[in-house]
Amino acid sequence: MRVALVDDNKNDLALLHEYISEQTAHSCQIDTFSSGESFLSCWQMGAYDLVVLDIFMGKMTGIEVAEKLRETDKSVHIAFGTSSNEFASESYDLNACYYLCKPFQADKVKAMLDRIGSDEIDRMRSVKLPDGQNVILRNVIYIDCASHIVTIHCTDGESIV
Repeated sequence: MRVALVDDNKNDLALLHEYISEQTAHSCQIDTFSSGESFLSCWQMGAYDLVVLDIFMGKMTGIEVAEKLRETDKSVHIAFGTSSNEFASESYDLNACYYLCKPFQADKVKAMLDRIGSDEIDRMRSVKLPDGQNVILRNVIYIDCASHIVTIHCTDGESIV
């Protein structure tokens, strides 16, 4: 999955990047942009599966960027991240898939990805084990337990103990 994050706040970009990476087992391409203009200068139809836009940015708002995207691409998933509900109706008019309220929360990012519901996201869905390892759920064949040791057997032939 290819994701573009567009926000003029570096901390918000980093947090959103982290949450999406965790939810997709660090297996998707995530590009970040600090303004709508910089994003649009690189935009090509089909380049991204999901674009998350901050609404309040410098010269160009996220709504204006989404309007430009919709002129050429009706299928890209667009989500908005902002600190108010002021633009919820505009996001609906632009067929946005989600409206994230700031500060971002991991469970809300998960809900956004669940709403998109693509096969690619399902293939990358993972859980984090207590020791910090990520396990992609789709790769699990079976799990067994013996003498208080849990072994997760995966499709790649490796086992996680």
